[in-house]
Amino acid sequence: MVIGGASGTFGNPSSANTTFTPTFNIDECANSSSITIRYTVRSAGGCESTVTRNYTFSRNYSLYATANPTQVCGTTTILKGSCPGTGTAAWTQVSGPNTATINNANARTTAATGLIAGSYVFRYTVSGGCSPGSVDVNVTVSGSSAVTQANAGSDQYECQIPGVVSLAGNKPAVGETGTWSQLSGGTAATIADPNRFNTTASGLTTGGAPYTFLYTISNGTCFTSDSVTIYKRPELTLIGSDTEACSSSGTGQITPVATSTYTYNQLDTAVVNLTFLSGPAGAFVNSAVRKASGGASVISFQSMTVGQTNTWNLSRSDLYVQTLNPSSQLYNLDFLFRLNDNVGVFKFRVSVTTECGTVEKDVTITRGLTGAGVNAGTDVALPCTATSATLAGNLANGKGLWSAVQLPAGATNPITPANQALRNPPINGLIAGTYVFRYTNNTGPSCNANQFDEVKVVVSNTPPPAPNAGVDITGCAGSVQLSGSAVPADAFASWTVVSPASSGVTFSNPSIPNPTVNNLQPNTSYTLRYTLTNGCGSSFDEVTITTNSSVGPAKPTITSSALANCGTINSTLPSNVSIVFNHPALDPGTIGTWTVISQPSGIAHTATSNSPTSTTIRLQNVTQSTVFSVIYSLSSSTCPSASVSDTVTGYIRKSTDAPFSAGASQQICSVSSYPVTVSLNGSASTGPVLWSQLYSSNGQQATIATPSSANTNVTIPSDGMYRFQYQIQSTTDPGCQGLLGEDVMQVTTSSPGQIALAGDDIKFCNTTGVTTLNGSPVTNGRWEVYQVLNGNAPVIGTVTSATSNLTFNGSGSAILKWNSYGSITECGPSSSDLLTVTYTAPANAGSDLTLCDASSVNLSAANPSPATGTWSQTSGPSASIQNTSSPQTLVSGLTDGSYIFRYSVDNGSGCTTTDDVSVTISGNSDTAVAGADSAACSGGTNKMHLNASPSLAGSTGSWSVIRRPAGTTEGNFSDVHDPKAIYDGLTHPGKYVFAWTVSNGICSSTDYVEFTSDSTLCRLPVTLTSFTGKGENSLATLNWATSAESNFSHFEVQYSSNAKTFRTIGRVAPESNSGQGYVFSHEQQDPTGYYRLKMIDLDATYAYSKTIAVAVSGVDMVIFSNPTADRIQIKGIRGGEDVSVYDQHGKLVISQKNIQARQKINLEGCAPGVYILEVVREGVQTFRGKVVKSN
Repeated sequence: MVIGGASGTFGNPSSANTTFTPTFNIDECANSSSITIRYTVRSAGGCESTVTRNYTFSRNYSLYATANPTQVCGTTTILKGSCPGTGTAAWTQVSGPNTATINNANARTTAATGLIAGSYVFRYTVSGGCSPGSVDVNVTVSGSSAVTQANAGSDQYECQIPGVVSLAGNKPAVGETGTWSQLSGGTAATIADPNRFNTTASGLTTGGAPYTFLYTISNGTCFTSDSVTIYKRPELTLIGSDTEACSSSGTGQITPVATSTYTYNQLDTAVVNLTFLSGPAGAFVNSAVRKASGGASVISFQSMTVGQTNTWNLSRSDLYVQTLNPSSQLYNLDFLFRLNDNVGVFKFRVSVTTECGTVEKDVTITRGLTGAGVNAGTDVALPCTATSATLAGNLANGKGLWSAVQLPAGATNPITPANQALRNPPINGLIAGTYVFRYTNNTGPSCNANQFDEVKVVVSNTPPPAPNAGVDITGCAGSVQLSGSAVPADAFASWTVVSPASSGVTFSNPSIPNPTVNNLQPNTSYTLRYTLTNGCGSSFDEVTITTNSSVGPAKPTITSSALANCGTINSTLPSNVSIVFNHPALDPGTIGTWTVISQPSGIAHTATSNSPTSTTIRLQNVTQSTVFSVIYSLSSSTCPSASVSDTVTGYIRKSTDAPFSAGASQQICSVSSYPVTVSLNGSASTGPVLWSQLYSSNGQQATIATPSSANTNVTIPSDGMYRFQYQIQSTTDPGCQGLLGEDVMQVTTSSPGQIALAGDDIKFCNTTGVTTLNGSPVTNGRWEVYQVLNGNAPVIGTVTSATSNLTFNGSGSAILKWNSYGSITECGPSSSDLLTVTYTAPANAGSDLTLCDASSVNLSAANPSPATGTWSQTSGPSASIQNTSSPQTLVSGLTDGSYIFRYSVDNGSGCTTTDDVSVTISGNSDTAVAGADSAACSGGTNKMHLNASPSLAGSTGSWSVIRRPAGTTEGNFSDVHDPKAIYDGLTHPGKYVFAWTVSNGICSSTDYVEFTSDSTLCRLPVTLTSFTGKGENSLATLNWATSAESNFSHFEVQYSSNAKTFRTIGRVAPESNSGQGYVFSHEQQDPTGYYRLKMIDLDATYAYSKTIAVAVSGVDMVIFSNPTADRIQIKGIRGGEDVSVYDQHGKLVISQKNIQARQKINLEGCAPGVYILEVVREGVQTFRGKVVKSN
């Protein structure tokens, strides 16, 4: 067993030599698993010994390598190798036009950069681990021009391959072409327009699937490609057979049904329904679905009772082995039934529904339980005139079965189906006499290891009559045979010693009339009492035994190493059979005699002494299988009437004889009346045989006509399952019964059930898909889906209910059968009736579609069969519907515009529904223009000013980075939707490729622009010839002029009050002609201000002009009202300054940061006196003045 670490499964956990399969995590590259396993050996006496081992398992990954892409149009590809497990990975370059850079050669996934046009070979090597070796991958570089990555669309999965399929690739960019071709498939398909990204392929057949088509986008220098495959979905089958199980506990898992394995990626979802069709009364089981490959795991156990259906909705992760290898397969699915401690015959139905239909299989599990030793309790005499009692078994309810093997004449069997499986069943209606009840471990019909015990219950109304202990005896000491009178039916017998007390005398069996009394001493007189007892009283008689001085021989014991008592010797017959027996040496005066009794009789024998304690018995000319007893008797010359013996009984089996057999089990169904007679046909035997009943499912006893005959009849009293045991007997040793040969068979009988009527056919339409069945009430009925005519199999809510709900998942029709069974369902239905149920679901035309520049489209409605569906066009430009009566059809002749197609469903009985699907086709009304390719410099900036053509109204443009030099990180766009956006990220020299894509939400167009950046210092495309300024009052006027302007964006005018920190105060667009003068005015709040120009070109590079100073007047600050009793205000504040107020001792009393223009300062809290006020602007003290605070 697994006691620590990960998990796994044993091939046979009960075998010393077995296999163990570890369970790994289902991921692309699982780590090794450490598992601790314990092996335990346990003896029958309960002693055990254990040993523990730790193992580390590494998963074996198939070696492979790939690159993405392998056809490179650029300078980089991604190399990816298989998981190395516990090994180490290494990438190397084998060949190529230059030496590429492998970013991390020891990583299984890494980038190869610096590629140029030509062919490369890269090698992936795994050293150590479970899968060492090397594998190569080829990479072809066609150039460095940007080209759109081809996208052929999602793979298509069809239950039946349509004749025409739609091929929908992505649209090539401006200057590119897209081309379709066929890669594989059983027949050559016809591609309507191979050079159109949206086209169709025709001529496909179901037998030719799968079909793979290649879509390639090329710009004349570079190309990319992608493929799409049209698959036929798998046709699932269920495998597995009926199962018989016999175990000591009921928690084992039975896995009789599994799916086959199918090609990877062809099944998206599945619905599993497990139905408990029939089983023992009151039984409950647990069912589950288990993934049996790729790492076994159980998908939730659910409890269920008879008639119940459990459902599992399986997703892709439930159905697939999730590894990187594209040849991975479906899981094998096991369906588990945990029968707990229930015994009997269980019937289940397994149903698996996929998009292509439903498959079903019924499975029968016959279950039994082996049990421990059986104890029926102590024989008991009930109180006088009592008529009821309670039996006392030792097994839990359901694990033992009671039956009556002896009843008084005229008595009714008190064991019934209601009480036969109870541990302590009450029994009532008893009459005077002796009852013998047999208690059998309930092994069920699939197990043969029956054990039983019997208990005698004596019922009486009067005391027993006086017994007769026999005549007095005078003879030798030792052993004497007693001869008491027969025991009456309503009493127990017992022998006891009256005198002398503590004599040491023993009885071979004190409860029978004629036991042997042992240990009689010489010259002694014994009085023995024979007593009869029942619940009404007792009576007795006594016998006297007087011994003389002679002593008879002691009872001998004989053994043989070749033959244990009740053993079998297999022999090639005819032959002589010799057996060596060991025995005690003879006392003086004692005579030993060997006797052989055989069946068939007449076998001669010889006895040859080997030593005083060993004798060889030779059975002569044994011709056939024979039951025999070897008897060794001792007598004494002094006591000729005293004789003691020992017996060994055996069976000589002819090696060519057929196995001993009770014959095949029998089912007798539709019994019209009881009792019914059944033939028992055991195999022929030369020895005596005996038929007996082990148990019955109803607690009743059948009557065997001639139990001692191999071929006899048995009379069955009522419906039920009866088990009969067939044994080889021994006439000389009752203890050997069944040990010489034994087999078990069962007879099942059932009277017919009531007539089953399934009701009228049902045809319905609603939104739920649920209807109610209306079968006739029967005692034991069961619904089944007899045949699916259309769609998927419906789900029966409760298979045992005549009025069960029936649920369809989409339109469909099915024939259902209502079966009526007798009391034993294994006999099959005695009456059945069929009805057809047809459901029409609301019309479903599928999802709305928006397509770009498409001339055809596939419409896909839900299949309404057996109702009829019809496509029609209700609005839009004229189009051609290929097949108006097919749920899936091709519509061609589409142009720009909006279309409405209607799918109408009619079941022919007044139920009509419709659903519309809209198709919007948009032409390519806007063509992207990204601008001209150019060189780019990099001096003092990482920015590039992009210059695409704006998108048309109704379209949106977007920038994206297609390629950048190796080792760079992607930068940012100032506005990704601005055609004139600035890209900040030209950090290294090299090629930068940008894509400008315009889209109206349906159609899109892409163009590429390429900038080659080098380390050349960027030159400003504007020349400043003059820059001056002058002040008048508080107004500063700036003047400047240029001599040349090209690719220039704009001026920014910047201002500072301290010549250190500048802020932008204006933006001036360039004039159309260079040499034009510029004028800019500014209301200056500082006496002296500082100005400069920031000149920015179209590629976002910039430069600064010189800084000039401008002085103005009329900007002095004035404090008012001053003096003040409360608040003051400072004229000349423009906002953003800091104000501080100090008292005459220099202590700060008020501090206000970032004061606003016309903001007042509150001095109410200050004492009357003179204060100093300071104003700081941009870190420089701008003003200092006095303030007088009055009362």
